[in-house]
Amino acid sequence: MSERHYLEAELYERIASDPVIFDFLQAGSLDGIWYWDLEDPEQEWLSPRFKSVFGYEEDEIPHTSTWWQENIFQEDLPAVLERAKAHFEDPEVPYDQVVRYRHKDGSTVWIRCRGLAIRDEEGKPVRMLGCHTDVTELKQAELKIKRQYEQLATLNKKLVEKNEALSRFALI
Repeated sequence: MSERHYLEAELYERIASDPVIFDFLQAGSLDGIWYWDLEDPEQEWLSPRFKSVFGYEEDEIPHTSTWWQENIFQEDLPAVLERAKAHFEDPEVPYDQVVRYRHKDGSTVWIRCRGLAIRDEEGKPVRMLGCHTDVTELKQAELKIKRQYEQLATLNKKLVEKNEALSRFALI
């Protein structure tokens, strides 16, 4: 294993000693983080940025796992829980998926959710650290392209049918 670069070591020290650095990294590179107590699963810290992505102020969402489980699309929840279980059982299984949540205004927010189980000395998951990335614009563009492709396929089918009818007419 290579030796840690001195700037990397310095950054880790600064993050540990200065909360402003951590806050800057968190606000500047992610759309929210969360830290979940797996020994008391109702307890979960949700960062202010996490809450704002969904249209809420800091005091409008409690620091509980109930909130996200109620606001995630219920069709997505089983896959989230299955993926978490697989990650808890095997650290080599990544916790990384795209899920849908309800925004405060009723719209859909697409989130790439990644997490890492933090384990005790015996390897048992005791906490989970996670980060969110808002991919709503990407998913909306993807859905728009898919609809356009479907429209083009329908138009192409109609064009083929009309050409076949025209060919039959020409034969007559």
